[in-house]
Amino acid sequence: MNLKKTERNLFSIFLSLGSLFAIFSGFFILGIGMLIGGATLLTKSISEE
Repeated sequence: MNLKKTERNLFSIFLSLGSLFAIFSGFFILGIGMLIGGATLLTKSISEE
């Protein structure tokens, strides 16, 4: 898992925002969707290396 530091930071920020959005806004489906999207992007970038 040799992700660039900026990529790793972007993924963690994206996941954090997704979870915070779900908690504070009440739009759990959208927040969960963001989390799933972030996880999908992360696994895709790892498998492409």
